[in-house]
Amino acid sequence: MLRCFVCCCVIGLTSCKTLKEADAAMSAWTREHLSEEEEKKQAEEGEAADEGKAATEQRDAGAPPPEQATADPNQQEQPPPIPTTDAARGAAAEALFESGHEAMSQGDYDTACARFEESNRLDPAVGSLLNLAACEEKRGRLATAWQLFKRVMNELPAGDDRYPIAQRRASDLRPRVPRLTLELERNAPKQTTVHYGKVILGQASFHVPLPFDPGEHTLYVVAPDRDRRAYQVTLREGEQKVLSVAPGAPKSTAH
Repeated sequence: MLRCFVCCCVIGLTSCKTLKEADAAMSAWTREHLSEEEEKKQAEEGEAADEGKAATEQRDAGAPPPEQATADPNQQEQPPPIPTTDAARGAAAEALFESGHEAMSQGDYDTACARFEESNRLDPAVGSLLNLAACEEKRGRLATAWQLFKRVMNELPAGDDRYPIAQRRASDLRPRVPRLTLELERNAPKQTTVHYGKVILGQASFHVPLPFDPGEHTLYVVAPDRDRRAYQVTLREGEQKVLSVAPGAPKSTAH
């Protein structure tokens, strides 16, 4: 509940007067704004505790947590090295979430984004995703932020007052996101794929403007029995670029 509540003041829900004021609150996270929201937080503290308990009971009634589901039966009698209960994960997620806001207030967006992401990994919540999206936008990862705002829209229930904020942010980001269209050179094998980090782009990805974060990217082009070829591409905000790619030379069969 606290994570959902804090995101209301940080990224501009109806409790904030305007989207511009919400942006200022998100980037600065001033003491004045904190003091204004503290009274509301204390008033809702009892309700938040009750709802958190109910949510924990509901999760306990369902499937076991991943740590328990994948544990080795021969080692069940040994205590885990760290707490793995819903309460422990929730407490850690809450601490990371609050620490993320502290980092945001200091302009340390790399740290803030990492903590929001880890908070959501431990205890998934729309509020964490919403703040992570805002953080990624602040540090210039526009395609990442755009995707996260769209994900928030998909996960929010009907009528949630955070939906129009996420929708507006996603709409504003869309024209700012760079797009790269990959084209396969004429003599390149049809089995050619493009590797970008953990993402592998196949035939269906060619000739489609794909969203990328602004900045420099390294793409690796791979095909059976061919050497790997690297491409460096730099994209600016809102830029549309086409890149023709092909794998390297055939691999030598000499021994």
